Amino acid sequence: MSTVIMSAVFTYFFMSLSYFYGFEFFWRVKKATRSE
Repeated sequence: MSTVIMSAVFTYFFMSLSYFYGFEFFWRVKKATRSE
């Protein structure tokens, strides 16, 4: 049971982290493209 909870927490943390970095990267590229 503990292993399942840890796996779920790790998956949620990884997904939220990748989503945050992906959004930041997309925003930087969009702003850079618009400035040029």
